[in-house]
Amino acid sequence: MQLEGPTTAGLMYSDSGGDGPVVVLLHGVLMGGSLWDTVVEGLRDRYRCVVPELPFGAHTTPMPDGADLSLPAIATLVAEFLTELDLHEVALVCNDWGGTHT
Repeated sequence: MQLEGPTTAGLMYSDSGGDGPVVVLLHGVLMGGSLWDTVVEGLRDRYRCVVPELPFGAHTTPMPDGADLSLPAIATLVAEFLTELDLHEVALVCNDWGGTHT
């Protein structure tokens, strides 16, 4: 999937589109959203899959100088991402440190 964005917070993301239930897939540290490519291929017919590129991995847009990259701040970043994309009822699927962000 092609990357979209950046969001107001500077996150790039991929979105499979579609009208199905939304699944947001969060990657871990030193990984990128492409980790989920095979999973998205298996889900995209039934679900809308949204995959943000989080800091600490393959994040293609630098965070601002002095950005707070603590776990609570990254959790807030994920919450703001969901709000900006108007995603309210989602299933969060996490890998590695992606789970600590939720």
